[in-house]
Amino acid sequence: MVSADDPWGEALARFLEGRYWAALMEFERLGRRAAGEERTWLQGWVLLAAALFHRDRGNTRGAQACFARAERRWERLAGRQSDRDAEGTLAAVRQVLDREWVVPRFPFGPDEPEPQPMFWEEDWSEST
Repeated sequence: MVSADDPWGEALARFLEGRYWAALMEFERLGRRAAGEERTWLQGWVLLAAALFHRDRGNTRGAQACFARAERRWERLAGRQSDRDAEGTLAAVRQVLDREWVVPRFPFGPDEPEPQPMFWEEDWSEST
């Protein structure tokens, strides 16, 4: 289950609730503290949140551009551990990209784990 007890859980929870601008801001905040593949992973989430934010405001061109950028970012991670959730997440967003105000249905549910931050070992609650 998604937890708001940590910054990653909070960002993901906002994304899953359809609060894309708030999620984008949280993912960006996490990304500023990240480097390498971790940063690329988070940048993909920023761009997906931006895509859905644009979509909900009727900016189809902006939504599609952000989604394409997210795909390209995550392609850099293909075959790595971080790629585990990328394909399903991209597919879920792709299905609703042209349907305003529809929240994507993700391949993870109550009995399946949600995407996890892949690269850091740090305890985020202590570094906030």
